Amino acid sequence: MRDLYGASLEALGFTCVRTAHGTEAFAAFEAARFDLLVTDHEMPEMTGLELIRRVRAFERKNTLPRVPIVVITAGHGKVLQELKDAGADEVLTKLCVPSQLGERLIRLGLVSPPSRRRHSRS
Repeated sequence: MRDLYGASLEALGFTCVRTAHGTEAFAAFEAARFDLLVTDHEMPEMTGLELIRRVRAFERKNTLPRVPIVVITAGHGKVLQELKDAGADEVLTKLCVPSQLGERLIRLGLVSPPSRRRHSRS
């Protein structure tokens, strides 16, 4: 799934940094600035919920601008609210299609709707 969502983001013009687990993702976040963080809720070593909490704490501690966070989860109900309360800007349920990710990024103002994107012809 990581590669599918990564390819979708790249098609929208993002450069993706893929990590194997939450601890690696947080280390990458500490080392560089990102325009967007897309994470799974269930990951080895550190859950997406814990990653979101650490990212938001790191931003506050270092007075950094808030990066938009989109989390993908198989959870429902209370889990969705916990993710939002921790600082997720958008929550998608698993098996969402890549176009739903694009729709959320439009909502966050990170990409333009398709009708407004520039297309070049060769």
